[in-house]
Amino acid sequence: AYLIGPSILLSVLFFAYPLYFVVSQWDTYADWRRRASIVPLLMVLMTGLSVTCTMAVADGLVNRPSPFVRTPKYRVSGAKRLGRARRYGWPRLHPSVWAELAMAIYAWAAVWYALTHQWYGWAPFMLLPALGFALLCGVSLTQALRGRWAPAAADSAIEIPVEVSG
Repeated sequence: AYLIGPSILLSVLFFAYPLYFVVSQWDTYADWRRRASIVPLLMVLMTGLSVTCTMAVADGLVNRPSPFVRTPKYRVSGAKRLGRARRYGWPRLHPSVWAELAMAIYAWAAVWYALTHQWYGWAPFMLLPALGFALLCGVSLTQALRGRWAPAAADSAIEIPVEVSG
């Protein structure tokens, strides 16, 4: 009974951003219903990205340089690949994947706790980060495991000889 007041407040705050997005789409586009249908997915993705964004902000605040990592491209016509481009290995997981996994487990535990204690008003608010962290962690793990058939990130240096004229 004492959880009804905060649940109502959270409901109003929770729907402010989606409502803003839907109204902007309604005002701008004729197919606003189709565009507005992705709002729940956007909310889940944005919640899941909070770990990566937080790590990026922390890196910026402490002036830690972060490299621009580009995916190695294969079948480059006319270029001879040198170095360790074909060395295969198990992927090394970025710390953000571990953080997303920990947050997903924690969020799903919170959903379970809310449901077992009949806090049904809080469960939807806890479900959003649980889905977001689980989705992003799943995507990261899937990409890392698919990458095990391709060169590991640290060993995938592709050197292409470049002639400098001048």
